[in-house]
Amino acid sequence: DFILFINLVDKLINNLLILTNYLLIKTNKICPNWTIKAKNTEGFDVSAKFPRNFTINPIPKLPAPVIEEPSENTVIDAKFLRTSKSVNFKWNAVESADSYKIHFYESAYKSEGNKPVLTIDIPAGKTEHSVPVASLKKGANYWAVEAQSHIENNILLQEGNTEIHTLNISLPALKKPVLVNPGELYAK
Repeated sequence: DFILFINLVDKLINNLLILTNYLLIKTNKICPNWTIKAKNTEGFDVSAKFPRNFTINPIPKLPAPVIEEPSENTVIDAKFLRTSKSVNFKWNAVESADSYKIHFYESAYKSEGNKPVLTIDIPAGKTEHSVPVASLKKGANYWAVEAQSHIENNILLQEGNTEIHTLNISLPALKKPVLVNPGELYAK
């Protein structure tokens, strides 16, 4: 009976830890006081005599991945588009990360208002992803790769630090076609 009681308490504590992690991540609320109330099979109260407390420190962010491709300030131009229609993003794996996200931003500044305009989820185990150039805007594209770690049921445990990088799309302006004869449909 005592071993069964210990196993039940162990499961309860594990579930409390999962719940506490979830609440901390989602609401930033900490419940510092707790106690266990229990009776053994004979009906004797074996509850804790005093409430216990603990401190939960904020979960540190994972480090930013080291970027391999594209290099900072890479320019995607007409010459590039002759050989490829997508940009390959590649980074080194981050210890403890189980997935990644590529975020695209309006500006290069880290601020509360600089929310991603596009986020691409990268499945577990991948540290590389190709993005079609057509999905990027002309001019400066600000992007970052974020490592993440999850617990059961894909609940986010750790976010990652990011470093914003720049990728430039520089395409010539399209010229208006000159018609040989205004009544013809063929252009030069």
